[in-house]
Amino acid sequence: PSLYGINRTTWTYATIAEAYEREYGGPISVDKIQGVVKSTGYRWQHARRVLTSPDPDYKAKVEKILDTLQGLKEGERFFFIDEVGPYRVKKYGGRVLMPKDQTETISEPQKSRGKVQFVAALEAVTNQMTWKFTADKSAVSVIGLIEELTLEYHDCPAFFLTWDAISVHGSKAVMEWISAHNEASQGPHIEVVPLPSKSQFLNVIESVFCGMKKAVICNSDYADAREMQSAIARHFEERNQYYLDNPKRAGNKIWDKQSFDIDRLIGGLFKKM
Repeated sequence: PSLYGINRTTWTYATIAEAYEREYGGPISVDKIQGVVKSTGYRWQHARRVLTSPDPDYKAKVEKILDTLQGLKEGERFFFIDEVGPYRVKKYGGRVLMPKDQTETISEPQKSRGKVQFVAALEAVTNQMTWKFTADKSAVSVIGLIEELTLEYHDCPAFFLTWDAISVHGSKAVMEWISAHNEASQGPHIEVVPLPSKSQFLNVIESVFCGMKKAVICNSDYADAREMQSAIARHFEERNQYYLDNPKRAGNKIWDKQSFDIDRLIGGLFKKM
């Protein structure tokens, strides 16, 4: 629009008519413009914001994850790992079924009754969650979760961990603990298969966190942190039992390398993992 002396950054039908008159010296109705635009198949759309990864080794890292998943040997396991929180313990809003003339309101600001955060792992083959409530997001918390996995899956010959590129995951303390564990040859051999930087859309566990939030955080008003933790733990326990009774691998297309479009995935959020 600015090329025609119109002080706007986006077009409207009225400004198109104005620019047309300036360019061709004759008037045109807004209805006429609207009809012509509609006949071309064009329509007004919002730009879509997408998650992208700037990692120069994006493709190689994704291929390594896919090859590892599809090359798992008998008894081996693959874990998607991430941290969540902190969630403040307060009254949360959400979707509510109620009469049209009524509206649910949430007071802000609210006094926090505590906070809850945890680190968790989603096992890709059996779709089972392992979680550990923590006081912070530190290397100690990550190591505590890995220790728990080595106990829970002690009979596995090896397992693989994938996580995002935040500093705590690649910290010296975490890497040294894994190295010492492997050298001791006690329990499963552990290998890290990192995600590309800023590619949380590839971490399947994110969808599990989203489902948990909708189920037990939205519309909640817990009395304290212990009550919120109890609800989160029960949600994961019930989810684990469901997939024990109805076996299904975690994720969807991430298991199928042939239909997994790496080049397309780098430019957008892939929701159905």
